[in-house]
Amino acid sequence: VLGVFGGFVKEFGDHMFTSDGKILFCKFCEVKVSATKRFLVTQHIKTAKHEHAFNQRKRREQSISQSLLTENSNRKSDFNSDLTEALVFANIPLYKVNNLKFKNFLEKYTSKNIPDESTLRKNYVDSIYQKTLTKIQAEVFNRKIWVSIDETTDVDGRYVANVIVGVLDSEVPGKVMLVNCEHLEKTNSTTIAQLFDRTMNLIWPQGVEHNNVLLLVSDAEPYMVKAGTAIQIFYPKMLRVTCLAHALHRVAEQICSYFPLVDKLISSVKKILPNKNTNI
Repeated sequence: VLGVFGGFVKEFGDHMFTSDGKILFCKFCEVKVSATKRFLVTQHIKTAKHEHAFNQRKRREQSISQSLLTENSNRKSDFNSDLTEALVFANIPLYKVNNLKFKNFLEKYTSKNIPDESTLRKNYVDSIYQKTLTKIQAEVFNRKIWVSIDETTDVDGRYVANVIVGVLDSEVPGKVMLVNCEHLEKTNSTTIAQLFDRTMNLIWPQGVEHNNVLLLVSDAEPYMVKAGTAIQIFYPKMLRVTCLAHALHRVAEQICSYFPLVDKLISSVKKILPNKNTNI
């Protein structure tokens, strides 16, 4: 049986079918295919559902290829682009290139003219963002995903919401990607639901795949729960679950409430001991 399934995968391509030796699975349609006879496999390939999924994947791949080709043809400087990308991925602020010592070091050992920070920011950051977003779009295309949203405040006290998307794969851990990071005027169920919708349109610009969103992971704040309920109207297969870290934190808080004296003792000791991150 393994040989038969393996033969179909080899004949029609591993981009179309996969097998674990027990079933033949169509990657485009995401269904099991009856494979006791060859004509059953060819019959599945000729179905309208399979042809639609195949053409959709083909158009998506062509769009990605065209996007990358256009980017390459409009590239101004490979060195400046690579320099910007290296700084961004290493989490080094772009203004560091204006540091005279650092700039002289780079120019000495690369024999390149190091541009001003404003040049990198205006001409190269956006193209790197678009290239990264295109890769994310290709990764999640026609795949089941989970989404996590959490918010915090920055140094200026503004609300910042982050959206993480992960691919759900039955065989290996799926990729986890930070897709969106936005400032919100206020945090409530409406702004969170709107952020979720904007993010889904970012990763699926040619049409949101509503049935491919299976999980929304968040904390247990009432506005998050309310937002999850509202979002489920448009994503019928999605479930909202509480993040395990938040759930454990709630358990720890409950335990602390049973031992107030111990909690007060630990809090007092922490106030006395110096912070390990404090510069002395």
